[in-house]
Amino acid sequence: MKDQINVLITPAGSAMAILTIKALLLDPKINVIAADIDRLAAGLSLADKGYIVPPINDKQFFDKIKWLVRREKVHVIIPCLDTFLLPFAEKRKEFHEMGTELILSPIKTIGICRDKWLLYQFLHETIAMPKSIIPNITERPYVRFTRGHIGFPVIIKPRMGSGSQNVFIANNDEELEFFLGKVSSPIIQEQVSGQEYTVDMLVNKEHEPLAIIPRKRLEVKAGISVKGLIEMNKEIINLGQEICSLLKFFGPVNIQLFLNKKDNKLKITEINPRIAGGMSLTVAAGINMPLLSIYLALGKKIKIEPVRNKLYMSRYFEEIIFDSEESQNFKKI
Repeated sequence: MKDQINVLITPAGSAMAILTIKALLLDPKINVIAADIDRLAAGLSLADKGYIVPPINDKQFFDKIKWLVRREKVHVIIPCLDTFLLPFAEKRKEFHEMGTELILSPIKTIGICRDKWLLYQFLHETIAMPKSIIPNITERPYVRFTRGHIGFPVIIKPRMGSGSQNVFIANNDEELEFFLGKVSSPIIQEQVSGQEYTVDMLVNKEHEPLAIIPRKRLEVKAGISVKGLIEMNKEIINLGQEICSLLKFFGPVNIQLFLNKKDNKLKITEINPRIAGGMSLTVAAGINMPLLSIYLALGKKIKIEPVRNKLYMSRYFEEIIFDSEESQNFKKI
């Protein structure tokens, strides 16, 4: 096809990869190539072509990806997992020299956003966030360091965690000690509660936000929004603009925040410089951020359509059925 754009999605089994593949295939000019370590990764079957690659921590991983990029004449790569962002960002120049663009924010921004303590230090004097500390491992019990700084209940989570994994709530000294022993490189945060939102943002190469779409999270399971509502809240949109003035992004970004019921203030809990798994609602509302980011990366003009406000989403599981692994035409490299 004339003007065909070849896009590589990896890893192909993540929720954000599935969302991205579906969003890109809405444009017939996009040819999607997916790569994953697992032959059963759903994204391999959804994409136009699939490849089996080594794990990202394998020393051959990037050599294989570069081979794939040359073979398929890949124009754009979208890394689709938190742990892939920094490794790919470190290779940005190498891919650019091959004629391939990455849908990634600057490496400094990724480093700050991936580490919840660095993000807190960078933003909390300007942007409202839950009070946060990191425990002093030389001072036991840890509660001596915690008491007086935050107060119970508190959230214990990994500084560089994702997907609500290893997140615990402690209501007293004993629980805090216990859960801190289960989390590597922990951060302790004030527990905020109230209405939770995800804010999808699309940012151009000049780090200017082109679209800011708040989504009310009506129901969440295992950290994933399964029911949601587009709510074009002006206060939240203004907050997104302020964050974009402080951190340099490119492409899709998502912000997690609460309207804290204790003080009725918006409090940022996370900023993820990547596509959100629940962004399918934003795509349905008229802003296909994964697709628009492809055109931004290639220097093409885009048009931001009006947003369908008050649009609801309810998610469900969907199966891909096939006879056997051997019947899948995926090339191992």
